[in-house]
Amino acid sequence: KESSAASDVYKRQAQVRAILDDIVLSHIIVFEAAALQIELPDGAIKASVEQQLAALEREAAAAGKGSVEAYIQEALGMEPETYLKYAQEEAAIDLLAPRCVRAWMLASDHREIRAITVKTQADVDQVQARLAKGEPFADVARALSIDPSKEDGGRLPPVVRGSDLVLTRTAFAAEVGDVAGPIRDRDGMLFVYVESSPKPLEGLWQTIGPEVEASLAARDIEDPEFWQWKAQMLGRYDVNMEPFLDLVK
Repeated sequence: KESSAASDVYKRQAQVRAILDDIVLSHIIVFEAAALQIELPDGAIKASVEQQLAALEREAAAAGKGSVEAYIQEALGMEPETYLKYAQEEAAIDLLAPRCVRAWMLASDHREIRAITVKTQADVDQVQARLAKGEPFADVARALSIDPSKEDGGRLPPVVRGSDLVLTRTAFAAEVGDVAGPIRDRDGMLFVYVESSPKPLEGLWQTIGPEVEASLAARDIEDPEFWQWKAQMLGRYDVNMEPFLDLVK
């Protein structure tokens, strides 16, 4: 019983920490969006909220409720007006977040890279032999890499200068067009191909917005990109979570 109680306390603490993390990130997104003067596409928030309401209507019908308003009150414990305001705020955050992250990435000193990860020396020899023959890095990645990125020819999310990760240090130590490696990494032996070093964007949303939107249309935000952004933002805004975390200890 004591073990179970301790586990429950830990779970509650983890839940509270996750909620606090979401709150902090939401505020950072608002600050960054304001600093960049981001303008969302016309009707984007309305369309997002309408999608949420349509989903709730289906849930209400499945639950045998006469109206979505009644379902919101009974199932969510909220007044419909309160829920609508909350949904609009959440939709705005969800729409601003990827634009903030991608704008930061494109405005930072970053590199587009591909990678090959292998386990054995025999595989290392194969990679080196095929690259030496002039075979495209992407083709070798598809054939030999053990990383899931092999499906996309070894393409990884861009890396931003400043991280202490082996991958990032390697990418910025090489020149565009170079292949670095093999380098020992926790997953095996790593080869890194520096595909490009794009010129960072400059300016506010009116200037950079079209390029950011086009980039998001071509590729969604990926977890490593978000993690890099989050680390930078927490450092930029110097968020001190200790007073909040003390409340859940």
